[in-house]
Amino acid sequence: MKHFENIAKQINSLPYDIRAEVIINNLLENNDLQSDNFIVEKDGQFSRAYRYDVLDAESGNYSFGSEAFLKLVLSRDSIYDMLPENIVHDISNHTAENNVDIMIQEYRIKKQDQKNSRLFFQPFENEIFSYGIRIENFEQDLFCQLHSSNSPELFYELWGIRKDVPPEMASRLIRILPFAYKIVGNTAVTCRVFSLLMEEEVRISRKSWKKYYDDMQNSCLGSCKLGLDMVSGNNYDHYTDHINLSIGPLKNGLFSDYLNEGKRKWFLDLLCSYFFSAETEIEITILLSKQEEDFDLNVTKDTVLGYNTRI
Repeated sequence: MKHFENIAKQINSLPYDIRAEVIINNLLENNDLQSDNFIVEKDGQFSRAYRYDVLDAESGNYSFGSEAFLKLVLSRDSIYDMLPENIVHDISNHTAENNVDIMIQEYRIKKQDQKNSRLFFQPFENEIFSYGIRIENFEQDLFCQLHSSNSPELFYELWGIRKDVPPEMASRLIRILPFAYKIVGNTAVTCRVFSLLMEEEVRISRKSWKKYYDDMQNSCLGSCKLGLDMVSGNNYDHYTDHINLSIGPLKNGLFSDYLNEGKRKWFLDLLCSYFFSAETEIEITILLSKQEEDFDLNVTKDTVLGYNTRI
């Protein structure tokens, strides 16, 4: 009993408007309170404009028992306040000819009905309040993880990031994505962002057109149709954005990670989808260091045709 009185005294002395869920969650985390040692009572929003969320905190005990608990009176609407008046109160006897004694009697009856109704809905409101505490606990843990070195798993699902991506790279991307609208379109800033996220030197070159050749689409007289495949030449100019991403020489990653379904290859494709438009043609060039380019047959070092196996 004394313990709850001390807690109630500290809550009543708080000089700030703090939500009840924050206070209870803090008490639960510090083991100063158990999940079944508190109740809330909602007293309507009439005084909320000039009072705190917690109007009063006091210690109490259950009827016919000695078990104590902490009681918080909140300036919030209860279920009773949200329901139409005729659901709880009998308004069929209202007449203009009622004298003062009858009006006083009706007022007392309504006050008793109000008290009974709030008491009836209190178990439901306490259960709803307990879910609010869980939400508050989840949000506090989430905000703590936001300031840690690794981002919460929730953001991996939100932004579609695979779990096998190095956590440092994924965490940087998650922190930068809210500012993507300031980065897209600025080649210099995009280049710095890619270098930061990939942990490699990245260079970006852009041009607005590219010439394409196709030797397989030659037209033969007698078998071609005008307007369909009767064209002169086998090349054409494609006037869209063409980006060349040059990554390397590699210092922190393996070349095999940029091939097929490698984790860095997938992460690089994800970056391109966020920072370049869908119609942009992207060509990626991976550069190896001079030591990696040397052709050396051994058990521990991989050889890649066209990179370190050439004359």
